[in-house]
Amino acid sequence: MSNGALPRHPPVLAPCDAGAVGPDGREDRYRRHRAWLLKVAFSLTGVGAYAALIEPQWPQVTHREIYLTRLPAAWDGLRVAHLTDFHFGDLQPAAIIARGIDLAVAEAPDIALLTGDFVSRHCHLGTEALAALRRLTHLPLGAWGVLGNHDRSVGGDYVAAAVASAGVRVLRNEAHILERASSGSGLCLAGMDWPRFSLHHLSPSGWRRWEARLRASLHAALGCSGPETCCVLLAHAPDVFPLVVEAGVDLALAGHTHGGQICLPGIGPLRVPVRMGRRYVAGLFRMGATQMYVSRGIGVVGLPMRFLCRPEVAVLTLRRGG
Repeated sequence: MSNGALPRHPPVLAPCDAGAVGPDGREDRYRRHRAWLLKVAFSLTGVGAYAALIEPQWPQVTHREIYLTRLPAAWDGLRVAHLTDFHFGDLQPAAIIARGIDLAVAEAPDIALLTGDFVSRHCHLGTEALAALRRLTHLPLGAWGVLGNHDRSVGGDYVAAAVASAGVRVLRNEAHILERASSGSGLCLAGMDWPRFSLHHLSPSGWRRWEARLRASLHAALGCSGPETCCVLLAHAPDVFPLVVEAGVDLALAGHTHGGQICLPGIGPLRVPVRMGRRYVAGLFRMGATQMYVSRGIGVVGLPMRFLCRPEVAVLTLRRGG
């Protein structure tokens, strides 16, 4: 073949959108699969980085109006910052968790209601965590809270005392009547102490015993609530919802689920550690005259990441009406 002459069989050129080809022009499946695996690896690396570094630090402010038939006219328009599942501890710096608190304060609510798990197991509340909680106590009606299962595991008395030292009023199977000057109508704010919890309680036999303890805590918490008084109940987990409905509570606030914390498209939460499963994983629910709001929380537990389940700062405006 002379110089400059074209070869009799020119090489096969693959179009730019085709798979990898070998020297003979045939599709190279090994190279194609390797490229696919590399793409998956890079995608997973990106997803993992997002889930670990971005989403847990990206709290979302949720605004909802909740209509309560028995809400006194004087309390119409009450703005509530509902925060839960802080999990101050070793998985996230306190400064990251405090961002959610700062967002809540910036919304200028009337009151902060906190539904437990201030700490993670084997952890304690440091000065930075207490300083962040203290910022909530400067709201017009202050900050009120209950304990969660992690708080009870660390030591309920210790966590309650630490949180109280920051100025948060901890309700342990008790209620308080909030009054507004010259209104003549109070609003009952009740809080139930969450019994110590383990996965055994999700079994049928364990649940029957644990439900009896829940019922006793709820009965004690509502002891001073009159039958005609509008009542807002703080409870750590949504498993209490059927009992709350029986008791005639107007609104319950809960957390514990983290919204699933890690969710997949088309599948949803990978795991929800409550007996009710995914039924009450997050959001506003109604059963009869009772409503319940379940927040996704602002901290993490188990894994230091969130995916398709951003931390939540819920700002709830209570309205009078059906």
